[in-house]
Amino acid sequence: MSLCMMKKNHETVIALVVLLFLGIVKPLQARSLLEQINWKGADTGIVIWMTITCITIFAVLMVFYLRMRLKIHQDKREFSESLLNDYFKKSELTEHEILRLRQIAAHGNITDINAIFQSIAIFEIGIEKEIELLNGKKLSSKEMIDECMILSNIRKKLGYNYLPFEHPIVSTRNIEIGQKISLLCGSNKSTSYRALVIMNFEPYLRIQIERGMEDVPAFHPGHQVAIAFARQGDGLYAIEMRVLSFDKDSQIVELQHTREMKRNQLRQFVRIEVNLPLKIRILQAVSDDDKLLVGKQFEGKIVDISGGGLSFILNRPLVPGGLININFQLSTVAFNGQTGKILKVSLIDVKSASMYRHHVSFLDMDTPSREKIIKFVFDKQRQLNQWR
Repeated sequence: MSLCMMKKNHETVIALVVLLFLGIVKPLQARSLLEQINWKGADTGIVIWMTITCITIFAVLMVFYLRMRLKIHQDKREFSESLLNDYFKKSELTEHEILRLRQIAAHGNITDINAIFQSIAIFEIGIEKEIELLNGKKLSSKEMIDECMILSNIRKKLGYNYLPFEHPIVSTRNIEIGQKISLLCGSNKSTSYRALVIMNFEPYLRIQIERGMEDVPAFHPGHQVAIAFARQGDGLYAIEMRVLSFDKDSQIVELQHTREMKRNQLRQFVRIEVNLPLKIRILQAVSDDDKLLVGKQFEGKIVDISGGGLSFILNRPLVPGGLININFQLSTVAFNGQTGKILKVSLIDVKSASMYRHHVSFLDMDTPSREKIIKFVFDKQRQLNQWR
């Protein structure tokens, strides 16, 4: 039984008990009874009977109410646990990893462990707290590596080892290996050095300063530096980090992870490649030839999509500037009657047959529909990343 049904049944029970109370009182002629009660010489038996009746009805109401609340709470807990087990199964977590994930949630004060599977931001909160606790235990190097490998495996199985470009990073643990950065030092952060991310482990971010850089200072543990980089299709990041260690010979700097960062967005939407059918109908044409096609319907194939538009392939070219009506479906969500404007058309060759790729921008799309597309793009890339 769903939670909604339980709540409705709860309300129904209360209503029935109230009606039962009214049904008892009405035949007893409530006005006459009240007159006797208010009368100085009212019969003691009637007063006692009425008191017992009211207490009994109130007790029945409370019993039904408490039982229903308990049932709703149990159903909610069972539903949450069932959903969690589904997450465990899909993520292919081992028993030990499940135990560690529960510990991460507890240590991070995450009341709903299901939220970890739905939000990388919540996951990073738990990981950050977990690393703090591990550092406080003063483990040996091997013990620390073993613990962090477990956390890294959990991250990978949850699909958080790599974030798609349309999803901003929420922690320096999300920075990709190979990311080029600028390392800024000095009190005014005016001097910068080119560097490369060579390792991103749960306890630290390891970067290597580019060979040939002159006057590289010694980065002492505890000192604050800043890194800056541009993430393709995402934004510009500036992050203050604390130095953990520095090897002058190899020019390798280890930095403590953080979730505090500044970001300037580069582009609004990121596309993902798909292979989905769509139907279009010409709404408005800009050339005399295309005007004959107004109102006609064609079938094509979507090859990429984003929250701002899509590209589709058709076996005939349409003229840029024209307006079309688009119908397509993403997973279980249907998008019907969406208006689009053709921005660009290019010729492609598919097995010796002439095909044309049309780049379309959505016009006047409502926010809920756009968010559904963005969510589809994110979910799709996250799913693909889990297979990497």
